[in-house]
Amino acid sequence: MCINEETIKFERGFVVTNRATPESCLRLGLRAEHAQASDSSHVNGYLEAVVNQQKTLPLGNGRRLSLVGVKNLRLPSVVRAAYFSGDPNRATLPNNGYFYTDSKDENIDKVCRTEFWDVNGDTEMQMVLNWTPENDLTRIPSDSNYLTVVGWDGGRWVNIGREGLDFQKRTITSAAVVPNQFSVYTLAIARPLDVELVLYPNPTPDVVNIRFKQYNNEPITIEVLNEVGQSLIIDKTERLPRNMMITINLADFADAAFLFKIFVGNRKPITQKVILTK
Repeated sequence: MCINEETIKFERGFVVTNRATPESCLRLGLRAEHAQASDSSHVNGYLEAVVNQQKTLPLGNGRRLSLVGVKNLRLPSVVRAAYFSGDPNRATLPNNGYFYTDSKDENIDKVCRTEFWDVNGDTEMQMVLNWTPENDLTRIPSDSNYLTVVGWDGGRWVNIGREGLDFQKRTITSAAVVPNQFSVYTLAIARPLDVELVLYPNPTPDVVNIRFKQYNNEPITIEVLNEVGQSLIIDKTERLPRNMMITINLADFADAAFLFKIFVGNRKPITQKVILTK
């Protein structure tokens, strides 16, 4: 651990660094770890760490703890980060503010106006952001299917995407990104995309592939019914695999016509008739 006594202070359980000069931060070596971080004990400012594969940084604002995790690094890297509470529209730190929440990609509905994170690194990684109870977007559970991570590219907020979400721990895991590509990061609600999918082959001798062309991290239920409306198969998944495809096997059934009902999130089901011919 490297400490510059001129720029780093210890105040009532907090390590306080000068946010105006991020390079004057607390530095942790490769094997350094933290313990017992809390709302009353964390780094209030910038923290830099050497990361091999993954590490959690105990950041906050002097009132709230906001852990920032980085993982799945392809190469060892130096990561520097800080947590900021407040409206990005009025931010003066870090450099290149303000970060206007109305300036965003068309696939983003709302951008968080209560907190954001400055994460820096030149290696591709996933970020695990720990939002605080005051976050203005996470108070509406119905929007959780569309919660995502966004980054400011210098002119607008861009949807990075998410790979994981834990409401109990208040954490969201981003898709893989090189942090230096964006100035700061925060949470947003993505607009529900129109669901586009294709079922094939049809007719089929056994299996039916359901490939999604557009998908917005929503739970999916597929129900297969026979010609009299009897439910034969119910397949549920919280998240599509990377190939964006679900396969349903009809090999145990006799030749017939089947109705596929596909439920995506809270939308009306998509229905399609499939013929089984062996």
